[in-house]
Amino acid sequence: MQHSTVAKPNFNIIKMKNWLLSYRWHIIAWTIFILYEYLFVVLILQVCSPILTNIIHYAINICLFYIHSNLLLARNLEHKKPAHLKLIVLIIFELISYTFIAYLADEIRIRIPLNAIPKSIMINWRFISSTLWRGIYFMLFATTYYFLKRYMAQKQRTAKLEREAIEKKLKQKETDIELANAKNAYLKAQINPHFLLNTLTYISNNTHKTDPREAEAVWYLSKLMRYAMECEHGPEIMPLEKRSGRLKTLCN
Repeated sequence: MQHSTVAKPNFNIIKMKNWLLSYRWHIIAWTIFILYEYLFVVLILQVCSPILTNIIHYAINICLFYIHSNLLLARNLEHKKPAHLKLIVLIIFELISYTFIAYLADEIRIRIPLNAIPKSIMINWRFISSTLWRGIYFMLFATTYYFLKRYMAQKQRTAKLEREAIEKKLKQKETDIELANAKNAYLKAQINPHFLLNTLTYISNNTHKTDPREAEAVWYLSKLMRYAMECEHGPEIMPLEKRSGRLKTLCN
């Protein structure tokens, strides 16, 4: 007898799919941006650099983008008292580190393949200024992204609070309506028996001269109903004298 085995989904594949789904707009935006820059440099400026160089530098720039927005700005501007001086020092350190990493990346790229003639990148003012400008360029993008994301998050929190306030008001309104309905029902329940008792009393008084026995029966009926009402809507504990008096009246 053969047992059919069901292939279990790979956890890493599911995790990768969820990650791609979560960051799909980031991937689309970076793809469009890189294609735009690459085509602009190649077609307009007519400057063609090796693909490996572009891949390495775009990887560094993207890392700088997210480090600046999600790490540096998020940790220094989301406190009650933002440390602006510390932020300036960290930005300077970030630019220096970015320049150094870009230099190392170019050095490593030049030495690939290993059998090539070793060359070296000249660290001059042109290299430093172009690298710093590139770093500041992506840091400005990262700053815009950070404040835009912060604004959207604040807007979502405000909308959530407003929605919760509206729901709270609606619930309070429903509670008030239910309370008003309960009060009306209670008043109606009190008014209807009193109206009936008054009617019975009126009948008893009008028939007392013509038919005393019927008038007395109606009178006892009204007393019985009044006693039932007092037991239902009155206090739970009734004095013994009053209760015995009611019973004597009903038994007579």
